Amino acid sequence: MLAAFLKKQPKEYFADIAQEIFRDQGSTAAPSAEDAAFMLEDFMSTDALRNRGKFVKTKAWFGMINSFRDLLHNWTVQREAATAVLHESGGAVDAEPDEGDQDERPRQPEPEAAPPPKKWTKADLYKAYKGRGPHSMNAEFLQDESLRSTAVLLVRITSPLQNAYAADLKAQQAGAKSQMEWIADRAAGGGFQIATDILGELADPSLYREMRLAPPSEPPMDPENEYLSEDVQLTQKAFTFGVHLASNILWGQLLYRYTLPLAAAALLSPEPAARKMFSAVFLFLQVLLLGLCCVLLGLVHQCKEKRVEAMRSLKRLVNVIVKAEDMLLAGPHLIYMAVADLAWPEETLARETMVRLLRAGFQDGNDECFELQRLLLRTFLGSASTKEVLESTFAHIRDVVARHVKNQKISPVAAWFYTIASPYSMLKTCGMDHCLPDRQAWVKWRSFYGRARVEKMKLYNEAANVQATSLPRGREIPRSAAGIKKTKWRLAGPLSHYKSSSALLYLLEDEASGFSNCHRAWAGVFLQCGQFFFHKEQNQCVLSLGFNGWCALGVELECVQLRGKEYVTLKHGLRARECITAMFHFDLAHESSTWSSVKVKLLPPACLPRELVQFGMAFEILSKDGWVLRDALASHVKLNVEQLQQACQAVKAVLPEKGKGSGANGGITRPDFVRALLKSVFPDDAQEYRDELFKAMMGNKKQTVDVAVVAAISELDPENQQESAFKKMKQRAMQMFEEEVYGEGVQQGLSNKLDREKDEHKREANYEEAKAKVDELVKEHQEAEHKKVVRNFDLTPADLKLLLPGEGTISGIFYARYNPIAGWFSAQYPVGEAGVRDSCQRQWGTNQCPTKLDALRAVLSFVYSRWNARNPQRRFEIPSDERLQRYLDTLTPA
Repeated sequence: MLAAFLKKQPKEYFADIAQEIFRDQGSTAAPSAEDAAFMLEDFMSTDALRNRGKFVKTKAWFGMINSFRDLLHNWTVQREAATAVLHESGGAVDAEPDEGDQDERPRQPEPEAAPPPKKWTKADLYKAYKGRGPHSMNAEFLQDESLRSTAVLLVRITSPLQNAYAADLKAQQAGAKSQMEWIADRAAGGGFQIATDILGELADPSLYREMRLAPPSEPPMDPENEYLSEDVQLTQKAFTFGVHLASNILWGQLLYRYTLPLAAAALLSPEPAARKMFSAVFLFLQVLLLGLCCVLLGLVHQCKEKRVEAMRSLKRLVNVIVKAEDMLLAGPHLIYMAVADLAWPEETLARETMVRLLRAGFQDGNDECFELQRLLLRTFLGSASTKEVLESTFAHIRDVVARHVKNQKISPVAAWFYTIASPYSMLKTCGMDHCLPDRQAWVKWRSFYGRARVEKMKLYNEAANVQATSLPRGREIPRSAAGIKKTKWRLAGPLSHYKSSSALLYLLEDEASGFSNCHRAWAGVFLQCGQFFFHKEQNQCVLSLGFNGWCALGVELECVQLRGKEYVTLKHGLRARECITAMFHFDLAHESSTWSSVKVKLLPPACLPRELVQFGMAFEILSKDGWVLRDALASHVKLNVEQLQQACQAVKAVLPEKGKGSGANGGITRPDFVRALLKSVFPDDAQEYRDELFKAMMGNKKQTVDVAVVAAISELDPENQQESAFKKMKQRAMQMFEEEVYGEGVQQGLSNKLDREKDEHKREANYEEAKAKVDELVKEHQEAEHKKVVRNFDLTPADLKLLLPGEGTISGIFYARYNPIAGWFSAQYPVGEAGVRDSCQRQWGTNQCPTKLDALRAVLSFVYSRWNARNPQRRFEIPSDERLQRYLDTLTPA
């Protein structure tokens, strides 16, 4: 079809697409129509024609990026080929048989298509292209220039990450020396450069040329111009993606810089080898090669400086942790929250590293430091383990099977062949020789051991099972559980690692003030990722890369003054060690805060002044004195209840009086805090604007179905109920009916939502019928809840029962819980005839309940006050603190 399509095209057609083809392939030669025709014919004659669509079977990141890169190289050719298929076939390749052709009735006009969703799913695509076929969908995708621009920004912005990954693999395969240098560089913060390189890609003008955006013009165009609306949108998309990608990579790399023993690996910098080389040359040729000795002296000095800098950093790191722990030993202090988030000092290997550094006096060259380096070498250096090689080999076999055969299983001979041919079991890949089975060994295992006695069969089946195989154990590894400190930190995922690194950065920052700002560090949550901020004291503009736990990270940028306007730009070739900084925000007040928000306007390439064209994009600064809290709330920042409460206290927001909140029994809840905070921060704005912000901060709540409709569905005709769809509908309707009526009260729900009939007699009949049905459901619900309360009371720990009213003699009224893992006490108590529960849960380690005793006392006070209010003739007194403390002393520490 493509050949026939090309024969019908005039010469002007090839001249028009020649430039696009050359731009796709990055050629600088002058395009010609003959070259374009030759490329199209070459594409038509190759096997690539049979695989026009690049199919990615898995969602592997690098696999998708490579597919995008190949697709971009031939985007115009692929587009013309897809267009040719539709043009030559007249759409017949995608046509579906029409079963209604014999029907002579006129067709009804199709309803107007709904606007496409913002986020496409597979179901949306199937629905949008139903009856049109894959060729039409492929052609429309290739004709959409915005999709091509998105693919370009994905490939270009992620290229530093892919290059770093390839360099890391090469370094780990190059031998022990290369591995040691790579490990030391990573511990010294070498991975931070990946984040700045990603931001540097945003400052490359070639990125926007490949995205086919409007080129720079003189004079610069106005970004509000309708012609540039799509350019502004694509430039903003590229900036947002690049900043968030750099943020994730930077936060992930902090683990190796601010965690022991990972950070101590910086001491593995290969300085001793340079020193030995210098000594040998100096003793053997100290006169003749004096110039060479001076060069080697410079190399030794450079390596020594790295070691000295690493030891200086480790000294500060260890000392601040020791200081924080000493403060906790002296008495209660809020710094325990940062130490708890830090977490890794509780691990055995990290503790041993700290001890060895202290014994060495943070000096390089003594025996204790040498022993520490030996420990680090045993920990980090070496080839891939047998487990890693086996996992990589099995993954290779699975990938080969998935790509070459339809079945999920392969024959034993094929498995043996693919195992032998696996690239992961070679010396240059994993760093060590392997004893691979030959054909005779394979036949022996399959024939003899596979069909021998039971113990031989068990041995054969467990040969490749890592958990069932006894692995070698080093002498440094503790053999009992008593020698290992168990923590959940390392298994909790990357977010816990981010919070741990940010906690250490805070300790290093606030050490001079005695960690007096630990209860205000949460305010850094308003330094949102992708926003610009201005440090008033340092007179520095910073791009935020996101907040986690205790601080935010940022990149320091330079401002440029041009013709009365101020601009901020990213630069290609930023050095991470010079521009990356930690951002701390302790004060929410506008006047006294050290930070102010910067309001900017994005400028695509066509809007740049000629002095800034080399940066690809820029931001025009509109103001530098914005209130951080106000601008964050206007951008719909999400806050938890504790943060909302502290923010209201900081700005002195007026909260509802006690007992007049929107919660149960007049309690103050999250909506009350949000309304009070918005009213205090936006006092002069319209109420409609505050309501809009309130809805955005509270989040979208799924709208419930009208109970009148649900009740109607629950009364479906019995004949229709035989259908499975109606059965499921009725079951869900009855469930929603019960939940809605229970949530708003039986009488109020019936009077407000079921009395819709205008006829008074029918309305009364409907009411009585529905009320009888609901009363029966309520009765069953109450009985079930009573049985649940009795069962839960029996599950309450016996020693905790003795602290409740009646000391365990009262059952079926209330019950309590103790969770040592999550760290909370809780109690539940019935407060209404409909079986609605009112509960109280308090976690220790918070501002409200710093200790276990405070949490337990708060929960018991809730139970005793509720009981005494409902039973004034049979009152009980809450146990004393001494008795509660005796109970807490019997608990096993978590």
